[in-house]
Amino acid sequence: MNGIYIMSEIGALAKSLEHTQKWDKNPYKERVLTYRFFKPKYNGKTTEGHTNLTTYTDEQKRIAKSVLDEIAQKTGLEFRIAQDDEAGNLVFANYDSKGSFAPGGYADYPPQSGTSQIWTNFDDMYRFNRLIRHEIGHALGLLHAPDTSDPNSVMSYNHVVEELQPADILALQNLYGRDTNDNTDDKRRLKRGTHIRRCGTERFIPPENYQKKLTLRGADDQEFASFSIDKENSMLRLHLNKKFKHGSYYTIISIANRKGAIVFQKNIKKNNRKYSRYEIPFSDGYQIKIVELAKESEDRLRISNDVTGMTEVLGEETNFLMTATGLQKQAVGHEIKNQTSEESHINDVAEGLKGGSKWNKEAHQERIILRYQYPTPQYDATTSKYNYTNLTGYTDEQKEITKSVLDEIAEKTGLAFSQVANDQDADLSFINYNTHGEGANAGFTDYLPASQMSTIGTDTFNHTNREIFRSLVSHQIGHALGLNHSSFHPRHDSVMSNSLDIARLQPVDILALQKLYGVNKPVPEPKLGVESLVQEMSAFVSSPGERVPAHQDQTEQYNKAFHLTKPTPF
Repeated sequence: MNGIYIMSEIGALAKSLEHTQKWDKNPYKERVLTYRFFKPKYNGKTTEGHTNLTTYTDEQKRIAKSVLDEIAQKTGLEFRIAQDDEAGNLVFANYDSKGSFAPGGYADYPPQSGTSQIWTNFDDMYRFNRLIRHEIGHALGLLHAPDTSDPNSVMSYNHVVEELQPADILALQNLYGRDTNDNTDDKRRLKRGTHIRRCGTERFIPPENYQKKLTLRGADDQEFASFSIDKENSMLRLHLNKKFKHGSYYTIISIANRKGAIVFQKNIKKNNRKYSRYEIPFSDGYQIKIVELAKESEDRLRISNDVTGMTEVLGEETNFLMTATGLQKQAVGHEIKNQTSEESHINDVAEGLKGGSKWNKEAHQERIILRYQYPTPQYDATTSKYNYTNLTGYTDEQKEITKSVLDEIAEKTGLAFSQVANDQDADLSFINYNTHGEGANAGFTDYLPASQMSTIGTDTFNHTNREIFRSLVSHQIGHALGLNHSSFHPRHDSVMSNSLDIARLQPVDILALQKLYGVNKPVPEPKLGVESLVQEMSAFVSSPGERVPAHQDQTEQYNKAFHLTKPTPF
């Protein structure tokens, strides 16, 4: 295959890299590993007997931290520098061992808890970029690649592989899940696909979804790089081939998001001999920026459009904008007008959130009013879905957060909510269960058409703070009202995404609910006060002592305002 793998082969390679030893991790939370740069005694000895020990240089620390940052952006692990009183889960230091048979480095596989030591040979610093990635891989639970010369994994002994490859990242994701703690827009853009919230299933986009759009060619007409787009999943694949031209920085390829921020950049320099492939979130409003640093036009790359067949020599800078109709070349310095594409994308995401059933109202009704309650279940009872136990009622804090979510939905959509006593019929019932983290769902919504009610359950094991609980209950309320999971890549901020990092209803969630139930059209509250009742009664009493008949119009208006029709599929 000349070093180019298809997805099934990447999956098989990733599986072969997984060690049975890994760091313990709660499936619903990021596992935070601490690290420190050890200051050993020079005449001390490593676990393998090597001596001449030194601490990391500033450059080594910078590189090691950049590797940990990359892993944190793409997996369910986070890393922070250890405090003075902490031993550190990962401990980095150098030894200095000369000779052709001296190992470049080694590391301990993960203990269930404690410390994994990572040692690198200071005599082998010209290969430090590869060594540190390789040894961190061991410390996190990766084995050597079965084929020790395989260019598709940094866990091989192939010295031209200096970066984590897709198989390495997939293996770490299989061990620790995908990132659920991305707090910035830029970090979200670096993630590929969606993190599965409640189970270990991982999804890779099949290669046949990608369609090649642009090809960069060198002076010898050999393919230098190509850009392929999976429009359905909003992903871009950059494939860099093995033969690069000589010279210092030859080309800089960047991806910018709708705000113009650079979310990916690759500097291609010298005589790089590696195959590389990158998969980057890419949707309407994103830009490809290609900067060509060759001074002479005859040394510059040529770019061919695989759709139109047109070929041209690159200028110093060439930009392409992703639009609804495909890639469009832009003038240098062109300001991206993304409002239309942004609105179009939000609308597409909202359409995708609409599920197959919803709560319906009769034609004469102005608004649907759903009744909800917080029952107190028997602790040893089981839920009808998943058979969860250890059931409890909502706390006052949980009720307050839940009500605020319902109030926001009522303010912006054609739905209204009314709390009822626990002994009355309700449309939405909120309860807790506790799985103690044993591989269960963080929450569930049990919509039962036969009983015409929805039970919303949240796992108290995950209620570590208000924001996480708000994310859980907002997500489950979305399901109870007819919303699917968000499956767009890169996902627009949506509380229906498979991630706990979005705590509140986002504009796209509100839009989806408005598509199902319309916007808020408040119904005037019925006049139920004593004075208003007297006025209403007096209007229909024709003479003293005459019996007051029921007012048909008033009764119908009241029924229209408060009558609820149960959900039916649409």
